[in-house]
Order: sequence, then structure tokens, then C-alpha cells
Amino acid sequence: MRIFISNPPFIRNFNRQVRWAAKTSGGLHPPIYLAYAAASLKEAGFEVKLEDAIAEGKSHGEFLDDIRKFNPDLIIMETSTASIVNDSKLAEKIKAERETTLVFTGSHASALPVRTLKESVADIVCIGEYDYTLPELAKAIKNKKNLKTVKGIGFKKGKKIIVNEKRPLIQDLDSLPWPLRDQLPTKAYSDTLLTTSFTFIVTARGCPYLCNYCNWPSTMFGRRIRKRDPKKIVDEVEHCIKKYKLKSYKFFDDTLTCDKRHVRAVCKELIRRGIKKPWICNARVDTLDEETMRLMKESGCYLFKIGVESGNQEILDWIKKGTKLEQTRSFFKLMKKVGIQSFASFMIGYPQETRETIKQTFSLAKEIQPDMCQFVILQPLPGTELWGWMQERGMIPENIDWSSYMTGEGYVDLVFKHPRFSQDELHKICSRLWREYYLRPKYMLKRLAKPKEWKRNIKGVKKIFRYRNI
Repeated sequence: MRIFISNPPFIRNFNRQVRWAAKTSGGLHPPIYLAYAAASLKEAGFEVKLEDAIAEGKSHGEFLDDIRKFNPDLIIMETSTASIVNDSKLAEKIKAERETTLVFTGSHASALPVRTLKESVADIVCIGEYDYTLPELAKAIKNKKNLKTVKGIGFKKGKKIIVNEKRPLIQDLDSLPWPLRDQLPTKAYSDTLLTTSFTFIVTARGCPYLCNYCNWPSTMFGRRIRKRDPKKIVDEVEHCIKKYKLKSYKFFDDTLTCDKRHVRAVCKELIRRGIKKPWICNARVDTLDEETMRLMKESGCYLFKIGVESGNQEILDWIKKGTKLEQTRSFFKLMKKVGIQSFASFMIGYPQETRETIKQTFSLAKEIQPDMCQFVILQPLPGTELWGWMQERGMIPENIDWSSYMTGEGYVDLVFKHPRFSQDELHKICSRLWREYYLRPKYMLKRLAKPKEWKRNIKGVKKIFRYRNI
């Protein structure tokens, strides 16, 4: 049985396998969970072609040509809320010329399985983690078994849509084969925060925090942390460095630092083996002490990506961030003391947002002085508590056009009716915040004093000027 599993074509540098799928101006990420699933399918004995059409810059026509050449029995497409209209149109083109079974995966299909099946020609959707769902599904199709036996899917049966029992989350992540990187264009991937070729390494899945805007814990990986063996994690790091000549990597966990003991074990193993390649990770301001932070730096960590979100405590409490402003201030001071760089993410446009709370957010950004930061508009995604809250209050249209989740350029857009700001106003505010932060003389002089980081700084400047016409 031949299986074609894909990150289908769309806008250049569009990242589907992130919590907020959108175009990035400074890089493109590997579809690591697709690569995990492809490896599981291959291990189960299927002939697999993994294609990242975005990384390869392929058009719809070229993508269809690849499908014709491979002639698969099963086609799997990763989807996202922002790309689902494109993905559905592409699926229609596929179905117009072949009767192959078509499967949608990803957070959007997981959050809205019935609606996704109704609004597309897809035959099946996977709900949640699909590493083991896809091999079981492929075997059922091959052996013509009843699809009701496959946990974790929704499917069409005539005019009826059936949603099966939920599949339990994978408890032993080390039982999974490593991602099928051999079939990915490794050199095509980059990140604004990493100046060299890189990959993602997953050390754990799941996030224990309750942020009401984050879709992955709700739709894909759950809120219970499932960790891999530190030695096996470092085995994978070592393998990627040797085989793919990668010079850096990112630990792709939602929050690597939520378990300090696990972090320390990984860092000690990296140090023991003498692996010195630079790496970055997502962190929270309420998770680390100085000793752990210094160990992380010694093992190669040079930057934390941190969701600060707001400078107003009432907003932080409402979004269930679980952090205090004083923790943020202390954490950024500690990073500077240890010598680890920071990338801070701020959101504006919360339902309670006012011009005063936006000023508080910008004041906090200037106070904590992250090395790099971003200001983005809040976006409610299907499956999140925030989405449900806004739907109940009529802030999101029932028949929402999914393509409205992006600007014309492919960046995150405002999709709900804000009580105080128009879409245009929030875009202009975002534009101003980016420019005012990065174009401060004090900041510019600080960055110019670090020649080794000029390449990354240039990428950051491009982000600023993408807003120049707003």
C-alpha cells in the first residue's frame, strides 16, 4: 500500500505545525509531527512518500503531478485553520481526478471534525495525535475493515458522518520511531532566532498550563506532560548533528522548562557527551532557578522564547496565564545575569483591552528589555476556551470565513468583533509597537555592538518593515 503524506502547498514560508499557523517573515519550520507519523507508517510496512510542498516551493499543479507519479492508495494532508480553505480546494482537485481515500490531520480538523468533513471532500479526519492512528487506519483500509474500529477518527459513510471514540494519548513517546527526516529538505528550514541550519527535537508532549487561547493542549497533545528518556533525546540530537550536519536545534516542547528535573537530566547528558551546538526553547517565567538556567547555558542554550502576553495583571489572570508581572520582571533580570538571550511575545486585542492596557504592555516590554520581541493580535482558534467564550457572546460569526484568519500577506489577523478597536486600528497599533521598540536608539546601539548577531538582526528588521504600509 502506497501512502502520500504531505504538508500541502500554500503561501511561501507558511507554517502549519505551530500553535498559530501563519506565514513567518524570517524562516520556515520542519513539519515534525508529520515526519513522526510518516516514520510510524514506514515502520508498519507501508511504502511512504513524505512531501513538504511549502519547503520545496511547489505549486498546486506540481503537487498534483507528484501525486500522479507516486500513485498512492491513501493521501494524508496536514491542515490548519488559516489554510483550510486552500487545503479544501486542493483536495477537490485531487478528488476530481482520482478516487484515493483522502485524510485531513491537524489542530483544525481535530477541533472541528464534523464541520471539517461537511465543508470539504476529505473522507476522514484524524482527531488529536495521529502517530498510531494513521498506521491503524491504513491497515483497516487495506484489509477493508470497518472504520468504526479505528479510534481517533471521524469519517463519512454515505451521507452520514461518524466520529469514533477518542484515541488515548501516547504514554511511551520513546516507542515512536524518530521523525522521517530523510524525506524532508533539511537545508530549507530556518528560524529567525537561529542563524544556522536547524531541526526540531521533541523531548515531551503536552502542556500542564491553562492558557485559554492556546489550541495544542486542547486539540492535539493534552495537558499532561509525557516525557522522553533524556539519553534517547540526546541520541537523536547527536544523530541529527552527524547525519544532517545541523549546527543548531530547538527543543520543540510547548514549555521545555515546566519540569526542571527533566531539563537538568537532558542538559547533563548533552554536557557529558560534549555536544556544544547552540539551542533554544520555549520557557515560562515561573519555572526556572539560577542553577538550572546556568546548566542550560553550559549545555548550549542561548535563548528562551517566552510568552509574556500582557503588561496588565487582570488580563493575565483572565487568560489564565498563571504568571505574575513580578515573576516576569525577576525572570528577565535573571536571564541577563546568567547571559541567556530572550525573545518575548506580546499579544494585544484581548476583549478587555484598552489603550491604557496596551500602554502597560509596551511599558513592560521596555522595562524588561528582551533582546527580541514580537507584538501580535489575539486570535481565537477553534477548540480553545477563548473560542468558546467568544462564540457564546456572538463575537465570532457562526459562518466565519476561515481565510479571514490571515491578512492578504499571510500573517495573523483579527477575526472577532472587538468592543473598542477596529481591525485597522489594531493593525496600526501593532505596527507602531514594533517600530517604537526596535527603532529606539538605545536598542539599536545595543544590537549593533554584537556583530555576530547582525544576520539575525537583519531578519528582525524585515519583520518591522512588513508593516510599513499599514
